[in-house]
Formats: sequence, structure tokens, C-alpha cells
Amino acid sequence: MQSSVGALTIHIAGTTPASEFSAMTISGAATFGGSLSVMFVDGFIPSPGDTFAFISAGSVNGAFATENLPSIPGLQFEVLYEENAVRLIVAADFLEGDCNCDGSFDPDDIECFVVALLDAAQFPGCDVSRVDLNLDSMVNGADVQIFVNEILE
Repeated sequence: MQSSVGALTIHIAGTTPASEFSAMTISGAATFGGSLSVMFVDGFIPSPGDTFAFISAGSVNGAFATENLPSIPGLQFEVLYEENAVRLIVAADFLEGDCNCDGSFDPDDIECFVVALLDAAQFPGCDVSRVDLNLDSMVNGADVQIFVNEILE
């Protein structure tokens, strides 16, 4: 259990758990509060699609009140709180859903979204990860509702 004044710092020097980045296993429930800081060290720069499962637990409760994530041009970071793990996800910093790469997410993106969904190998866009809207490293049905909701906004 991390209290509201607790602080956890994760150092990442590569993609191998335990040896290149801080990783911990908690046999029971993990309850979070306080702050999380993520630092890339030893010159390591992650790539889009990299995932760092830095906590695994019997169950995960709550979230860090403050997330101090790195700022690296061209990349975005997200902390995912799952049932039994907490992961840092790295993605390219671009307009999600803009799969035709025209600088806007609009109905013109529907056709390439459908192509990416049905056959990612035939994707005509600039980067298929643009339509992985739930950031799970897959373009699949889980992205459809997010896409529809965003288009309708």
C-alpha cells in the first residue's frame, strides 16, 4: 500500500524487466496513492509500442495521484492500471485516429480505419498504430467504439 505521501520512482534503461527496468511483484492487493515518477536512464530512449509492466500484483486498487512521466519529443506515455498489473505504454505522439495523415481526425478517416481493422497488412495510412485507440498494441474490435465516439464528438 502506498500512502498519499508515498513516492515510487521507476528507472528504465531498456525493455528487459528486472534487469533493465524496475519491476516488482506484490503477492496480494496493491493499493496506490502518492506519486509515480518514471525516468529513462543510461541514454535509453523507448520506441512506440514498448510496454513496461513495472508492477504485477494479486489485484490493483486505485491509482497514483500524481504521474510524473518523461517528456520526449515524438512520444507519448500512458500508465495503464489493469486488474493485476500496472504498465507504462509508449506510443507515437500524433493525432490518434488520423489514419489518413491529413492532420485532422474526421469522417475522412473512416475508410482507412475500416481497412486497418479488417487487414492491417493492407493499411494505406502512415502508421497503423494511429488507429490503436485503446493503446493495447492491436487494431481490433476494442478500438471501434472509441473511434465512433471520437468521430461523433
